Amino acid sequence: MFLELVCAMPGVKCYDLMASLTGPNCCLNDSTVDMYLKHELQPTSISSTQETLTAFRRGVITKYDHGSSTANMAAYGQSSPPEYHMSNIPHHLPLLLCYGCGDICRT
Repeated sequence: MFLELVCAMPGVKCYDLMASLTGPNCCLNDSTVDMYLKHELQPTSISSTQETLTAFRRGVITKYDHGSSTANMAAYGQSSPPEYHMSNIPHHLPLLLCYGCGDICRT
């Protein structure tokens, strides 16, 4: 809702605002911003975002990391979170996993 309010202000170019947060995007322009605001920007938690970033850094997708080997042991019976085996996902399940390989990384 915040972005919708800001983007509705006179003189604000929403594409430029979003690109300053996310980096240049080949698929985002002034005519597609409204569609993205309606469908793509969904709220999430910091822990969910952190888990996603950790998966990309490690190169594997795992269950939630509880932050310590003791907590992981209590939850999973092992010191680190178990890996999801993507090959076990049924082939008929419509699933899309993607990320932007050209995204600007901020540290």
